[in-house]
Amino acid sequence: MTAHSLKDILAPVSTEDFFGKVWGQNFLHARGAADRFADLLSWADLNLLLTQHRLEPPRLRLAREGETLAGDTFLQFQPLRRGGHAARLSPRGLMEQLRSGATIVVDAIDEMSASIGTLAERLEWDLRENIQVNAYAGWRTARGFDVHWDDHDVIILQVAGHKDWKIFGSTRNSPLYRDVEAAEKPSTPIWEETLGPGDFLYIPRGWWHVATPKNEPSLHLTFGISNCTGLDYFGWILDRLRAHDAFRQDVPRFRSEAELFEHQQVLHDLARSELSRSDLAAFLAERDAQARPAIRLDLPFIDPGDGLDQNTAIRFNGKRPATLQASATPGTVEFAFSGKVWRFSDIVMPVLKVLLQPNTCTIDDLMTAPGNTLDNADVTALVVELRNAGIISIVA
Repeated sequence: MTAHSLKDILAPVSTEDFFGKVWGQNFLHARGAADRFADLLSWADLNLLLTQHRLEPPRLRLAREGETLAGDTFLQFQPLRRGGHAARLSPRGLMEQLRSGATIVVDAIDEMSASIGTLAERLEWDLRENIQVNAYAGWRTARGFDVHWDDHDVIILQVAGHKDWKIFGSTRNSPLYRDVEAAEKPSTPIWEETLGPGDFLYIPRGWWHVATPKNEPSLHLTFGISNCTGLDYFGWILDRLRAHDAFRQDVPRFRSEAELFEHQQVLHDLARSELSRSDLAAFLAERDAQARPAIRLDLPFIDPGDGLDQNTAIRFNGKRPATLQASATPGTVEFAFSGKVWRFSDIVMPVLKVLLQPNTCTIDDLMTAPGNTLDNADVTALVVELRNAGIISIVA
């Protein structure tokens, strides 16, 4: 069974209960069928990934008892004929470190695995925040990391084996990586449990925790979710203030005290005005509109019309929902994608409603979209135009 969405990995907990009672407020542990996440990453997949990619720190790391091991203990750095070097795995060195209790850490594995990448994209669609997935593999009873907290929310999917987890809660509300004071280290866990294959665990930002293998092969994935904060919101407002001359001008350091005060009042008035019309909903909408799209290639087809027929699978490249709405120009609709606004005749709205979804579709599906009045040639022309703009791509 493959998990395709937030709903799948949360089951039996509903998404409504998760967002209403858990998200950012408390941890959540849910058990599932042992094969629930097996299709995401097998041991054979991990073997191929480690041997067929030139990985080096920090992309590939080994950790033991809170220490990151030196790369030369499991890698060979071979000089290249034209300069530089290539990191190649040392199987013997790797096995020695794993037998001594080291944990393998592969950063951003979603960029190297189609199945994990697909799930990460769908979770980003559901959660509307940037997501990075790391893989952790351990064998002995030595923990990879000491008790710590993360500056992002985490979702843990136990793929294979078992691992003991302890959660200690938070000792500082919403701590930051760059903060004004440190979070105090906790002493007593509030929850202890063993995760088995198919288990799900959610830990909010700032909650202290530690994981320990159980002297058996153990493999889990951690989805790191970097939620925006009030500081991001005010950073957005600060960027909007760049439009005002007074904020771009030098502060009149060598003027009189009265002139300094006058300049200060101008800045305060402009800031208050900007604050009054810069609502959080607009900030979140713009954040979604500027989100980076998925990187997809549909080689060998390099021209926009290549490889298209009635049954070719196509997919929207956005990783956030796109809001399709009437534009200021009569008879047109628009949506924002990757920092740009795209505008079309409103006659294509029924087709766009189907296209701007996270699921694949075909030209035949678009032809039968509710309310569509375009003929086949027009639908195909629209698909070619969107593909040329990088908004959609062919799914191999």
